[in-house]
Amino acid sequence: MFSPRYHFARHLLENMALIRMDCLRFIKILCSRNIYSRNNHHGHITASGLVIKNDKILLIRHPYIGKYFQPGGHIDKNETPLEAAIREVYEETGWKCSPYRTHQQILDIDIHLIPENKKKLEAAHWHIDLCYQLNPIEQTPASESLSAEWVEISRVESPRVRRAFKKAMRLDQAANTSSNSVSS
Repeated sequence: MFSPRYHFARHLLENMALIRMDCLRFIKILCSRNIYSRNNHHGHITASGLVIKNDKILLIRHPYIGKYFQPGGHIDKNETPLEAAIREVYEETGWKCSPYRTHQQILDIDIHLIPENKKKLEAAHWHIDLCYQLNPIEQTPASESLSAEWVEISRVESPRVRRAFKKAMRLDQAANTSSNSVSS
């Protein structure tokens, strides 16, 4: 049986054309003692949720970057990336979610540079973000005061969110085609 790191690394290597970070930096992050720790000065793995409802995507306005992205953030100790994605969506938007179609596979991986944040005393560092498609269940008041809204895909500016949405639609189409051929 292979470790989660093996599956994660394999998925990244299969999607290398999408990665815009040099391999040495990537390897330093994956070989670090705790790949999720904010204290890792090379960077760390984060998690986010792509929540789709009625052909709209739930986005939040990032408080430091000032642009709209899918909700997400750091992975806490003893938490899986999927659990972190579900928790972050809830904290940032108030939406309780579950894994979409009960699958727990990574929808998209994005590697991006986080700029220096002098307010948090954080140096610039890299995030390897694992995005999961999530199913919205119910909305409650959000614990964080971020601006969240449902946005039509045609209005989404983030290339990463657009890419993840297209992947989600292809997976849906493949699942529908597969279930139709089984029921025939």
